[in-house]
Amino acid sequence: RELRARLDALRRRTVRMTSALSHARRGKVVVHNDIELWSDARLAFVASRPFNLSQTEFDLLLSLAERLSEPIDRETILDKVLQMRGAAAASAVPVYVHRLRRKLQEAGSKLTIQAVRGKGYILSERTPGVGHERMDVVLGAGDDPSGRN
Repeated sequence: RELRARLDALRRRTVRMTSALSHARRGKVVVHNDIELWSDARLAFVASRPFNLSQTEFDLLLSLAERLSEPIDRETILDKVLQMRGAAAASAVPVYVHRLRRKLQEAGSKLTIQAVRGKGYILSERTPGVGHERMDVVLGAGDDPSGRN
């Protein structure tokens, strides 16, 4: 009975995934390095494996993947991704970035989210040996590397 139940559950998941994939093929697909985002079906893959994200995490990752050449500032993330306003909302951005950064690492992605001082956040390749517990900070143009701005 247990085997039968497991097979039935697997078949249901396969049917849902096949249906979502056929729908997504008609929509927009964003690919960067080992990440694939199917915006219409709201599916994410890391190294061709399904990547489970909340709606907000998906929107954040999609926004970062669509703007690879320039950082996304905190205000843009608040307005367009989190759709929040106010002083308390500002603290939500680092929380979502941290969660997404951790999920990317746990999924084995080659990518991470870096904070660019004074500019925002950007999707970039992971530095070998650096875990999610350390926030990577990249100096913005005009920043003094000694920290004496």
